[in-house]
Amino acid sequence: AVEAAPDIAPVVSLAPRRRVPTLAAAAAAAVIIASVVGGVGGSTTVPALGDLVARHEAAAVEAEEFMADAEEIPMDEAATIAPVMPVDYAMQHAFIDGRLVHLLYLTANGSPVSVFRQIGDTDLAALPEGEVSRSGPYDMWSAHQGASYVAVVDGSGFVWIIVSAEPADTMMVAMMEDLPSRSPSLADQLRDVADAAVAPFLFWD
Repeated sequence: AVEAAPDIAPVVSLAPRRRVPTLAAAAAAAVIIASVVGGVGGSTTVPALGDLVARHEAAAVEAEEFMADAEEIPMDEAATIAPVMPVDYAMQHAFIDGRLVHLLYLTANGSPVSVFRQIGDTDLAALPEGEVSRSGPYDMWSAHQGASYVAVVDGSGFVWIIVSAEPADTMMVAMMEDLPSRSPSLADQLRDVADAAVAPFLFWD
């Protein structure tokens, strides 16, 4: 007896099946890269100076009460994210509220100084009228806000805001010698983001 030939599945081109994931990956990468470059999701920020001055004053007057609205960071952990500071600046408290880090110091004469850190970069020209200067690789805006002196430093992926009763020149010189960076470069951020976006779609050999 002659055996029946087995059914043979028709040949199907894989090209159309690969095109959809490729387009999806490209679209996903484009959206995420645009968010890094364009400022979506907090990569660009203009500090709310009035709110930060109020936070400084509240924490300086009554830190225990202020902690009810902000999570305290352990001192050993806070030391790893703090910028370089003069030796006579003693960190008293460290708080985190969402993406905002707040480090509270006391100077040798007992004057409170707040250092805030926000993720992103900022346009110093968007801030109110003040003095813009440069120290090393960093640009800084400074002005008086009521009774407080405020300085904003545009670092490498972080925005640093200093609030004190008077200009803290010694502290700012120390800080701006070696500010912690969020990432080595924007190019590295874009490459990492693009790789992460495309990787889930690369399921073929």
